[in-house]
Amino acid sequence: MTYACIGNRTLLPGAEEIIRKRMEIINAEESLIRTGGAPGADSLFEKYAKNCIVYLPWAGFNHKEGIACDKLPVYQTAKAMLNDMLPRFEYMTAGSKKLYVRNLHILLGIGLDTPVDLVIAYNNQTTGGTVATLEMARALGIRVEELK
Repeated sequence: MTYACIGNRTLLPGAEEIIRKRMEIINAEESLIRTGGAPGADSLFEKYAKNCIVYLPWAGFNHKEGIACDKLPVYQTAKAMLNDMLPRFEYMTAGSKKLYVRNLHILLGIGLDTPVDLVIAYNNQTTGGTVATLEMARALGIRVEELK
């Protein structure tokens, strides 16, 4: 299986243990995870993953190594998809757009044609990028599991 593992940058006490335990199950399956290299949940998923692809909004994001989504040949396609999916996408800053393009690649893969089987999210908020990405996943027909 392939999982998208995403979440908030700000973590509540106990979040690392919750993420570590879920990653033990994924690692036992020898599954692949995709994550986004952000501080907080993304970095913890990456830390505990045995098999991980990190998608970055741009090269050097958060001093991580990974796939820079703004350099992929499908970058404009991803932006067009997001313009249809997110009502305010066209008004976002260039940096915010790159973050959402990265999130779309986490869900749909490098060529936007290999969706994950399940999104696992550590989410303790009601707005923001994680919430929007969970809405995108559901709109794309991808199952979501929220860790609490």
